[in-house]
Amino acid sequence: MNKQENKEAVFSFQVDDQVDLAAFCQLLWKHQLRHRVITNEQGRFLMVATSEHMVQVKKLYQDWSTMSSKDRASVLADGSAAWKARIAESAVNCPVTTLVSLITLVISGIMLLLNPGVVRWFSIAPPLESLTTLGFEPLSQTFATMQLWRLITPVFMHFSLLHLVFDLVIVIYLMRPLERRLGSGLILAGFLAIGICSNLVQYYFANAVLFGGLSGIAYGLVGFVLVMQWAFPDVSEWAGNRGFLIAMLVFLVLYSTGVTEIVDLHIANAAHWAGLVSGILLAGLMIVKLNRKKLHP
Repeated sequence: MNKQENKEAVFSFQVDDQVDLAAFCQLLWKHQLRHRVITNEQGRFLMVATSEHMVQVKKLYQDWSTMSSKDRASVLADGSAAWKARIAESAVNCPVTTLVSLITLVISGIMLLLNPGVVRWFSIAPPLESLTTLGFEPLSQTFATMQLWRLITPVFMHFSLLHLVFDLVIVIYLMRPLERRLGSGLILAGFLAIGICSNLVQYYFANAVLFGGLSGIAYGLVGFVLVMQWAFPDVSEWAGNRGFLIAMLVFLVLYSTGVTEIVDLHIANAAHWAGLVSGILLAGLMIVKLNRKKLHP
């Protein structure tokens, strides 16, 4: 393994001249391993950006070298292998993000496809009799009966497929790099703090019970990342697409004007603002903690 000066690809791996490199590169792309091919008088080289990717490339190359032509064709044709590898990698490296995604898909899927009535088990307060009466117990009763899971479970409920896809894509996009950087323990604590805060604010501010979605979490992550970008601009995990993050804030302001209610689309804006503020405050606490470590090593 040799270090290179190229900023995009800093680890190189020599490939035998007899290997069908075009086919092997297809395999690498299936595993989402970015790479470059360099040919010079010394031979052919695959170049990747990190040592972790190089370990994966070498393992794939070793397996590839022992396969028959038929097995190689089968591997390239089987797109499910790459998906399985990606899911397994995500489950290992980002267990909280994976768990949140699975719980959201299960609860929202049941609500949308099988039984809308399950909302009674996950709303912030339980119903008095049935959903048809829209009567719900006060939140004090939730605490009295120790149904504390209701403080967080509304974030897993979604009332349309578009709502589900939009929220889930944003949360996965922002949460995965944060979990890799901060660790699963901190990201879980942050998820619970932002979720509970946004749910409580929506309940008390809007005097509503039937609300849900990961949007409060999404805005919490937006606020956290924006502050960390400002404080630590060189850290890659904070370097989300700034244009996208600003667009999220623009939409938040726009939705808060009530313009969506013209088309009978009611949005939990209080939860969004509470999530945003919670994320900003958590980032501030982290900055203070990191600065204290620098002052007191």
